[in-house]
Amino acid sequence: MDIGGRKLMEQALLLTAEKFYKAFNANPLPCSISTLKEGRYVDVNDSFLNYTGYTRDEVIGKTRLELNIYAEPEQHEEIKQLFAKHNVVRNFEYKYRTKSGQIRIGLLSLDRFDVGDEQCVLGALVDITKWKQMEENLRLSEERFFKAFHYNPTPMAIVRFSDDKHIDINRDFEAILGFSRQEVIGRTVYDLDLYVDFEDFKTLKQQLLEQGYVRNQNILLKTKFGEIRNILRSGVLVELNGEQCRLLVLNDITDFMKMREKMARLDCLRLVGEMAAGISHEIRNPLTAIKGFLQLLSKKDLYAGDRSYFDLMIEELDRANSIISEFLFLARNKRVHKKVQNL
Repeated sequence: MDIGGRKLMEQALLLTAEKFYKAFNANPLPCSISTLKEGRYVDVNDSFLNYTGYTRDEVIGKTRLELNIYAEPEQHEEIKQLFAKHNVVRNFEYKYRTKSGQIRIGLLSLDRFDVGDEQCVLGALVDITKWKQMEENLRLSEERFFKAFHYNPTPMAIVRFSDDKHIDINRDFEAILGFSRQEVIGRTVYDLDLYVDFEDFKTLKQQLLEQGYVRNQNILLKTKFGEIRNILRSGVLVELNGEQCRLLVLNDITDFMKMREKMARLDCLRLVGEMAAGISHEIRNPLTAIKGFLQLLSKKDLYAGDRSYFDLMIEELDRANSIISEFLFLARNKRVHKKVQNL
């Protein structure tokens, strides 16, 4: 019998098997071969051992459940059902446990194939633990920024530098300036007519270009309803999604400035009161002497015909004394508590 064809087929099969095992063992991804019936490992590659921390002897002949590889056991049943239904699994995200107990995350793919009379499953895993950690860190970072920005009790805004359009504002920006988020996003300060003097806006852009930040610039802004607010403006250049932007912080000091003006006026009144106290005492003393002598002289018979004039002068002195008493009232800087005393 001519067996040349059979020999060629055997050689081809051997060559195919050799290529498969070279690709299997040299694969940088963790790969495994397990029986379909019981799920026992027939073979694993070096990457599988490196990722899981097991030795080959510890793995061969064991199942995933026996090795406690599933970090979430319910995923074992889910994978079994998917494979039974489709004879294939692609990029199933699951958590696996290493020998040391570390929990890692991978994308599992399974394919069915036969080795002789044995039905087997070829598994490959893409470890995405680092990528998931980066994704989680990014999510947490974005969440922290979102909360720090939107729940900040100080008005804040993010403005694109290229076209001066607002990208985002926080709640306090809406509350202080009266504009809704929808009215501000995508519009410029010129569209909103926000500045009382737009030279302040040009100064902001120039200083940000020159030094990258501004600190506590006193400016005037207009609210949606035309009210003028006194603002301390700070800003810094930041890069968001590849675009240069301005992060602005607006500290509303309108009420503080009004309070400071009131305090200045009260301080002036206090000075007036102190002056009134000093001057009034100096004036009241001679007036008292004059009034006293006028009263004495008016009782003399020599001036009996002039008593009407004396009464008029005393009346005018009383009027002046009343005005001085009002000045002395301004000098009172503390509450007076009167009480009965035995002289």
